[in-house]
Amino acid sequence: MKRKILLINIILLCLIIIACGGAKKNYEKVKQVNTIQSYEAFIQQYSKSNYVNEAKEKLDSLYFIGLRSNDLKQRLLYIRLLYPKGKDAVSILLKALKDTNANCRWSAAGALALIGQSAKEALPLLQSVMYEDSDQAVIDISQLAVSLISNNSLIHPPKYVRLTTSSKPGDLVIKAPYEKVLIFLAGGKCDVRDLILSIE
Repeated sequence: MKRKILLINIILLCLIIIACGGAKKNYEKVKQVNTIQSYEAFIQQYSKSNYVNEAKEKLDSLYFIGLRSNDLKQRLLYIRLLYPKGKDAVSILLKALKDTNANCRWSAAGALALIGQSAKEALPLLQSVMYEDSDQAVIDISQLAVSLISNNSLIHPPKYVRLTTSSKPGDLVIKAPYEKVLIFLAGGKCDVRDLILSIE
């Protein structure tokens, strides 16, 4: 009986060692590939591995690169990768909402607006950004997010939402009706006729 228990324990120990070795080897490969998809697959497959926290940090940094981009198309791509995750994306979006880069904050608020009521834990920070941010585009999109997440009839979405951040006096400002912005963020086509161009 004792021999059986000892044998079972030895087999279990061997399996644990093999599993850990597999995680290390695969994590080295994931780091070489260095894509969002490879990190997400690793985290899903090796959720109990010692490398999961590091993989999550690397994944967050890849998302941040896209959310900070000056290229609106690039930012939209990352918004569209994040918002379908719903509540699971809220923690990274909260970090992005605190970023010093206005594009990153705009993108985070846009993704949270699309997530809607599942992102209720983001409300306090979004409300703070809505009242205190230095960038009008970030304020617009945060107000839209707050109105959609809170489902409070006293908080109305802005009539128009800016698509360009950090404008200085004399810069061209691009904005659109908030309903069109939501469609655009989610992957729908943006008709040029929906855009309002102005110099401010």
